[in-house]
Amino acid sequence: MSTIKKSLIYFFLFVLALFPSAAFAANESGNLVEELNLSSGQIEQIRQQERTQDRIQEQLQSQIRLREKELKQELLGDKTPNEARIRAMVQEINRLRAKAFEEKVKDIMATRRIMTQEQIRQWTRLQLSEGTGTGSQYQNQVKQGGGASGRDSTGGNGSPGTGGGQKGR
Repeated sequence: MSTIKKSLIYFFLFVLALFPSAAFAANESGNLVEELNLSSGQIEQIRQQERTQDRIQEQLQSQIRLREKELKQELLGDKTPNEARIRAMVQEINRLRAKAFEEKVKDIMATRRIMTQEQIRQWTRLQLSEGTGTGSQYQNQVKQGGGASGRDSTGGNGSPGTGGGQKGR
């Protein structure tokens, strides 16, 4: 595969990862959980997913920081830098960063599986109308349990864990 094709694929994945998550952050009305009409079951599923993703990201970021520190020591140490070792260290850091990015994309796709088609459309509409952000507002609302509608914990359609309405995808 050519370098240009690889670059385009990585760019597409980058945009895909940022696009949906950003909608959760930029919500002028204040309560995205209510706007999406997330059920208590959906909120709990998203909370669990976020806890898992937080642990994975913390581990990966810790590994990245450690490898970057080692790289810095190799580059700035008293002895002559070993170029082959430096290249290998850079490749390892890039591999870890790619893994962290892949995990973020998996997280977004998992969130989409929890939501109904209408919630995904609303999420996308909010993203397009309100711009981008970090996702922290949404994550804080979900972690605090804010905005759960009175719907049942099955996503409103009696099917646990499906997010309701994901048929035909």
